[in-house]
Amino acid sequence: PKLLITLLPALNIALGWPVQILRPHFKSIPSSNPRHALASPSISSGSSVQIPSGYLEDRNNNAARRTFLTAVASQVDIQERERDRKTVKILKEIAFVGIPALGGVLIDPLMSLIDSACVGQISTLQLAALAPCTSIYQFCFFMFYFLPATTTNLVASNSFEYEGLSEKEVDKREEENQKVVSCAVLLAVVCGCVATSILLKFSDQLLSLAGCSSLSMMLHARRYLCIRSLAFPFVLVATVLQGASLGHQDSLTPLKIFGLAGLFNLIGDVVLTLQFGWGTTGAAVATLASQIFAGTYFVCRSIRKKEKGVGKTAVQLTWKGLPSKELLKSFAKMASSLILRSITAMSAYSLMTKVASTMGSLSLAAHQVTLQVWWLLSLLTEPTVAAAQSLVARDMKSKTWRVSKLVRILYCTTLLTGCSIAIVTGILLSIPWCTSFIVADASVQSILCSVAMPAATSQVACALSYLCDSISVACGEIWYLPLHSTIALLHLIMALQIVKQRSAGLVGVWMASASYFICRLVGHLIFSKQIRRLLFDFESQGFGIEFVDASSKII
Repeated sequence: PKLLITLLPALNIALGWPVQILRPHFKSIPSSNPRHALASPSISSGSSVQIPSGYLEDRNNNAARRTFLTAVASQVDIQERERDRKTVKILKEIAFVGIPALGGVLIDPLMSLIDSACVGQISTLQLAALAPCTSIYQFCFFMFYFLPATTTNLVASNSFEYEGLSEKEVDKREEENQKVVSCAVLLAVVCGCVATSILLKFSDQLLSLAGCSSLSMMLHARRYLCIRSLAFPFVLVATVLQGASLGHQDSLTPLKIFGLAGLFNLIGDVVLTLQFGWGTTGAAVATLASQIFAGTYFVCRSIRKKEKGVGKTAVQLTWKGLPSKELLKSFAKMASSLILRSITAMSAYSLMTKVASTMGSLSLAAHQVTLQVWWLLSLLTEPTVAAAQSLVARDMKSKTWRVSKLVRILYCTTLLTGCSIAIVTGILLSIPWCTSFIVADASVQSILCSVAMPAATSQVACALSYLCDSISVACGEIWYLPLHSTIALLHLIMALQIVKQRSAGLVGVWMASASYFICRLVGHLIFSKQIRRLLFDFESQGFGIEFVDASSKII
């Protein structure tokens, strides 16, 4: 069989049918099926293809038939793997999934940045009031991050677009994915309503914890937070449906929907905030309307997928009844690790905002601008993060031989992107002409110049740590995330305490942020056996040669 494989170097055919390559060596082949080709009486011992000995004498020789079929299948599979492992093809897949996903993810922080830019042209005090509101809102959003993350993971690992699946298996997988999406949307509505009720009832207490101290600032912050909280169920539903789309490597649909929502928010902010002078209230109303539009339109589009002929390229949203215990266990397992991770991550941002609030309204306003610019630019690494969560989860089930190279390319791409983002962050914050579009106060612009360097430094470590998070979720290795996040949070608390003791100002706060992300990155490399294996010794662990070894044993 090894000699046979060496004599078939031209077996490089779409769909993997070796008979089309063997056709010139055969006098006649009645079918493209390799089993039919092997049964053809026109194959002779004079052919250039080496036929296993004893095969021509006994057409019913199952051992010889199995030997030949296994050898041919092994050669075709090896060539298909080589095509799948090409760097250009992997980069195309990452771009196809990730670049459209970038637009969808950027919409929410872009809305917050637009709010800050419009409000900052009216009042520095109102701009400072947005900082605690943004921290609280992002805290709640990332607390329920497990909903879209679990949806993406379950849908991607149960894709019905694999080659070779029967029609029955395709229908079965589609039905299971519809149950996953139905359950996720139901949980999103319930969790969103609960979060909205909590934000409305305990708004003053939450704002006080976030660092909103003065009465005048509390008045503006309360209005903004209460109005935006009404859209929270729609936001969670939209992110769940976005996760389902990413699970099927469909990132164009979220891009279109969130792009329209961002356009509506921009128009509403300009009209209500700048022209009508509503301040934080106008910004909150514009954001509320755009987020309700995004969630409603996403639901309507998902329900009508079958009617529009999309068919099996995406999961249709249909009511499948109450979720089963097994499905709830899948969400609960992911939630048990990701909720604590999200809480600790958002606690870090809240602690930074709280420490900045003790430095006066000017420093708090500068922190709000820095945080919004930094947050928006940090999401430019979303193409690799989204591609990792979608493609790695898919390939861990069906194409394990290429996961190692995929992960390495993702890390290299993320590192280059992170360095580029760091340069852009430093330039934007250090040039007063750029920051004047967000805040008009010259004193705030001066503070922004001082924090440009530490904010830029934290971007690189943040990009790599986010990618590690995504790969851990895609591989199902989430057991260490709560411990890892807790250790990083404790490190940040100690760093911020040192900043307060030494009066390091806002520069010290962002230096503590950089050390926090570095701690998270190092923690991933220490705790995650899967990440170390994929980066350094994936091939030596037996992955990627499993099929070849199995074929050799069969032969």
